[in-house]
Amino acid sequence: MARKDTTVDLIAVVKSCSDCVTITSSRTQKELQKRDIVLVDKSLSEIGLTLWGTTAEKFNGDNNPILAIKGARVSDYNGVSLSTVSSTLLQINPDLPQSHELRGWYEAEGSSITTTSLTTARTGAGGGDIGSNMKTFGETKKENLGMNSDKPEYYSASGYVTLLQKDKALYMACGNQNDGRSCNKKVIYNTHQLLELIYSSN
Repeated sequence: MARKDTTVDLIAVVKSCSDCVTITSSRTQKELQKRDIVLVDKSLSEIGLTLWGTTAEKFNGDNNPILAIKGARVSDYNGVSLSTVSSTLLQINPDLPQSHELRGWYEAEGSSITTTSLTTARTGAGGGDIGSNMKTFGETKKENLGMNSDKPEYYSASGYVTLLQKDKALYMACGNQNDGRSCNKKVIYNTHQLLELIYSSN
């Protein structure tokens, strides 16, 4: 696999496609459109690809199209993953021999064969669906997940809040602006200084 932050060209089957969601960039505070898809090919490997911006908004992954990609950026997030950048080019169901070969393979056996996920570093039946290998927190602890390997193991967690400490749910934050961005660091008041400030203002 190519090194982190390099770009690659590939052609693969879109195995699954999430909904387009809007997130806020922690760096720029701007809203971004994001869509995650999973790609698989005849190597029996699958990898996650994140689409951004208008590409994410307009992408249609229905019916497992063949996707040709030029210039996807390699990341080491959650194992190995890919993402689009401004220069990335996508073509759905291109009229190429590789495309027709992939379509025939996926319809004949690829949609149900066991594959290895490069992004989540685990395998699952039917191409490694997220729900195919679900575990409770107790099971992951009992199996020492992530403790018996030289390489990290990744998994997604789902749960619900059972306790919320009200005194720690909110905190005073610095509202100073720096290059158009809020500081947002936690503010801790010195009680004596605060009282002096109140008295002096009166």
